[in-house]
Amino acid sequence: MLRVKVRQTVPMVRVLINCKICNTRVFYELNEEEQAMIKEKAIYWPCPVIVKHIDHLLVLHLDDTFRNRGTEYCPAILERDASEICELTKGKCHETSLIPD
Repeated sequence: MLRVKVRQTVPMVRVLINCKICNTRVFYELNEEEQAMIKEKAIYWPCPVIVKHIDHLLVLHLDDTFRNRGTEYCPAILERDASEICELTKGKCHETSLIPD
């Protein structure tokens, strides 16, 4: 008798986005690696995920089943590399604990 080991895979997830900036319907596909990364890094749900679309950004709010629970639109993009961002924000970002002492 031949035994075949079946590997269960996480299916590709298609996220529906109605882009109000360019007035189009967009389907963004999340592969297995992207799904795992979002689940690992999410601090809360719905989790904001930023997607570049043509010349603007879309901020998707995905729930834990990767359904889009709302989209924000950002027509302006300020692209910088990490070292430039650190320099630009030096002395401007102040952190405080959310947990009282």
